[in-house]
Amino acid sequence: MTDEADRPNGRFEALARSTPDAILTIDAQSVILSANPAVERIFGYTVEELVGESLHVLIPERLRRSHDDGVEHYLHTGKRNVAWTGLLLPAVRKDGSELPVEISFGEFIEPGGRHVFSGFVRDVSERVRYERDLEAARAAAVVARHEAEAALRELRAIGRITDVAIGRSTYDEMLRELLARLSEELAVDEASVLLLDAASRELVMAATHGPAGASELSERVPLGSGVTGRVAASGEALVIEDLSTVKVASPRLMARMASTAVVPVRNENLVVGVLRVSTLERRAFAPENVRLLEIVADRMAGALARTRLFEAERRARAEAEQARRARDEVLSVVSHDLRNPVATVTMSVSLLRDTELGLSEDERRVQLDVIARSAARMDRLIRDLLDVARIERGQLAIDCRCEEAGALVTEACEAFRATAMDKPLSLVCEVADELPRLLVDRDRIIQLLSNYLSNSVKFTPAGGCITVTAERAADQGVRFAVSDTGPGIASDDLPFVFNRFWQAKRTAHLGSGLGLALVKGIATAHRGEVSVDSEPGSGTTFSLLLPISAECA
Repeated sequence: MTDEADRPNGRFEALARSTPDAILTIDAQSVILSANPAVERIFGYTVEELVGESLHVLIPERLRRSHDDGVEHYLHTGKRNVAWTGLLLPAVRKDGSELPVEISFGEFIEPGGRHVFSGFVRDVSERVRYERDLEAARAAAVVARHEAEAALRELRAIGRITDVAIGRSTYDEMLRELLARLSEELAVDEASVLLLDAASRELVMAATHGPAGASELSERVPLGSGVTGRVAASGEALVIEDLSTVKVASPRLMARMASTAVVPVRNENLVVGVLRVSTLERRAFAPENVRLLEIVADRMAGALARTRLFEAERRARAEAEQARRARDEVLSVVSHDLRNPVATVTMSVSLLRDTELGLSEDERRVQLDVIARSAARMDRLIRDLLDVARIERGQLAIDCRCEEAGALVTEACEAFRATAMDKPLSLVCEVADELPRLLVDRDRIIQLLSNYLSNSVKFTPAGGCITVTAERAADQGVRFAVSDTGPGIASDDLPFVFNRFWQAKRTAHLGSGLGLALVKGIATAHRGEVSVDSEPGSGTTFSLLLPISAECA
């Protein structure tokens, strides 16, 4: 009788010792009565150091009074000040540093009437850090989107000004067309380009667009003289709202114009001229007007700016095309891979509902099995799609613990033994002696090995052999391998086998094309590596290399 009574307590104590979360109990005076070993990993205290101490050692000083008041309030009124489940609070380590924890409370009363409170404490530092980084990324994305929208508006304006002009057959025609479009876009009365003559150190009119009588190509401005000359000398844009207040070297500006904006024209950071726009009426040119002038000036300077804009356009189109292809791939996979099981379920349901057929109990059970298998297939596809999406977002969750490498191989093999026998195939599992334990998510690694095995079972002809091995790698890791005697993979296809939705032509539509993409994502999440070795007619070997963790030594 004593053994039977002690067995649940033994199981509970084993659970408390093995759980990664800290478990503590305190009395009504907040004295720690018990703790599990996880407190040392989370807080830095041993169990012996904590038992008998006040819970205050784990609470930031600024919150201790609130804690005491809350306990006293509860003991007197039975009312809780805070939620007792999933409460996010700061805690204090032995070294004085703080960490975020998630706490769930419980309470029980001992036979003598003493109140005992339990607390389950989880270190959520990584989650909090991730949420903080995610929020920062979202804020940055909003800023980036606004900047991108502004850049897009700017790019469209540049396109309206330059696209036709750049296509003109001669440089002079290009300048005239560009200035005409610039005048229209900015609603200015005059637009001119003056280029620097290095010999005379003067700016010489190259092209102009403006009212009748203003189209003089004889204008020359000494470098550094007046508004136009100063811009060429300094390399800085200049905006003058009232030209009557400054010294003007250009007779045209002095005689006819009231306001002007001038920007340098650069070729590889060397000023080669200026672009100038002016108005007959006073006008305050906005910063975006000046920016547009600067960009147009860069485009005018030659291939460097054009190449930059063309490259931006090319990237945007490539990203849009990539997004379109990804969308089409998902739709194609979903529509193709769901069509067959949906049709199968529909037909089976129709047979079950047809009372005139008079199906026997065994026949009805067969149809129900068909529906169950089809539903499982659809569920697998949906889960794979969701996992791939998580991998691409970098959000694949793994819960790593120390596991025996041999046990992982054994579990994966046993799951496929019956399937292999039915084909029939020989399934051999070989595990080297004294392999180190690995820090892994057991379910995810089994999922990875199962995807390898599923491929081998699917493509290895009856009578073939599949071998699963686990051995110590020379580079201080453990290498898992699944080898088969199937038809092999063409060398041209090998670089693509771990890509999402990719399938060899000869195996197209034999699966969703997601399995090996999941394999790569799971391996990456474990800091592992995947590889494939194959020759047509000689079979295929898929490998997984996992690093050894000091935590499991």
